Amino acid sequence: MLTVLNPNQYPSEITIGIAPIITLLTILLFCPVHQVNSQETSRIDKNRKSEWSKKDWRKANTARFAFYMSRKSKNVIRFMNLARLNGPEFSRIYIEPLERKTDYERTLIRTLNRQKPKALIRPSLGLKLAAMSHAYYSGFSGHTGHDGFNFRLKLFSPFNSSFTGENCEYGSKQALDIAVNLLVDFGVPGLGHRKNILDENFVRAGVSSFYHSQYGTNSVTDFSGPNMRDLLFHIKPDQQFIGIDLGIGQISDRPFADIGLSYLICHMETKFVKVDAGYKFGIVHSGLHGVDLELGHGHSMGLAGWILGVNIQSYFPTGNFNLYVQPKLSVFLPLNLFSSGYLWQLGEMERPAIYQLSYGYNFQVTNTAATGIYKHQVTLSRFINMRFKNEEDRKKRRR
Repeated sequence: MLTVLNPNQYPSEITIGIAPIITLLTILLFCPVHQVNSQETSRIDKNRKSEWSKKDWRKANTARFAFYMSRKSKNVIRFMNLARLNGPEFSRIYIEPLERKTDYERTLIRTLNRQKPKALIRPSLGLKLAAMSHAYYSGFSGHTGHDGFNFRLKLFSPFNSSFTGENCEYGSKQALDIAVNLLVDFGVPGLGHRKNILDENFVRAGVSSFYHSQYGTNSVTDFSGPNMRDLLFHIKPDQQFIGIDLGIGQISDRPFADIGLSYLICHMETKFVKVDAGYKFGIVHSGLHGVDLELGHGHSMGLAGWILGVNIQSYFPTGNFNLYVQPKLSVFLPLNLFSSGYLWQLGEMERPAIYQLSYGYNFQVTNTAATGIYKHQVTLSRFINMRFKNEEDRKKRRR
C-alpha cells in the first residue's frame, strides 16, 4: 500500500481527519489523508550496483554521512537520486526488465527516458525526525495516511521551505523495492509519489522505516525545498540579485550610516538568503568607523518577510583590535515606487527595492571593546537592486 501527500500540488486529493501522535507526544491534530492500494514490487532481487558507473553510484549516496539514518533509509535516498540523476539508465536497469508491465510501468519508462538530470536530494535531520515520528505512530497504531503532517513539519523542521510533501509505503523491506514501488505508483491516478520523487523543487528529504502492525513494515519519506546551504552551494535559486544596501542605525550615542554590497537569493519567492559586506561610519561629529559581514536566511509571509542572521563587526580607530558577533532579526518589505504604471507596488520581486528594519544584540568576542558601542542595535536600510538573474527565464530560453 502507498499513500502520498503533497499539499502544495495536489489539494484536491486531501481529506481531513484527527488522530493522536503517540510516539513523542499525545495531542489531537487535523490531518490531510489520501490513501490507495498498490501492487507489490518485489521483483528486483539485487541492487545491480555493477551496472552503474562508480561515479554515479557514489554521487547518488548523498546521505552517507547522515549518522542519524539507517543504512536502509540512506539507500532509499540513493535510489531516488539515481532516478533523478540519470532517468534513462534507471529505467534500463530497474524498470524495463520488470515482467507483467502495466500502464504505470510503461508511463514511468517514458517519463524517465525523457527526464533531464535534476538536483540531488540531500538528507535532513528535521525531516528525518518528522518522518520517524509518523512511521512509529503508524506502525504501533496500524494507521495509514498522513496524520498530523503539517504539525510534524512545524515541530521538527520549522525553518524548512513551505513547499513540502510526503510519501508513505507499506510492506516492502528493501530500499530498492520501496523506491521502485513509489516510482511505479500503481493505483495512484495522480502519480503523486512519482512526482514527489522527481520534483526538481524537492531537494531535502528524511526517510524512516519501522514495523507496521498491519503490513509488517512501513516507510515514510518527508520532502522539502532547499535550505540555505543548498541555495549557496548545491542548486541554482530561482532569482539572484546583486545590489547596494544603504542604511542608518543607532549603535552608539551617535547614529551610524551603513553602505554595503549585498547578494540576495530568492527561491520560489518564499525562501531568502542574504550575504552582505558593509562599511559603517559615524555621522554627526563621530570619528568611529567599522566593517561588517552578514549572513542571513529567512522566509516570506505574503507581502512581507523575515530574515534571521549573524553579523560580524569590527570598529576602528581604537587602541586594539575588537570583534563583535551579533545575532540579527530583520523584517523586510519589497516596495517598488512608480512601477508598472502604479504609484507603488508591494511584493514585486522582479527588480525589487527592499526596505528592511533590523534588530541585533552585540556579543563582544575580544577582550577589548570599541568605545561607546551599545549592546543593542537598530537599523533601517534599503536594498537597491543593480543586477538581476531569473532562472525560470533562462530555462524558457533553453527550451
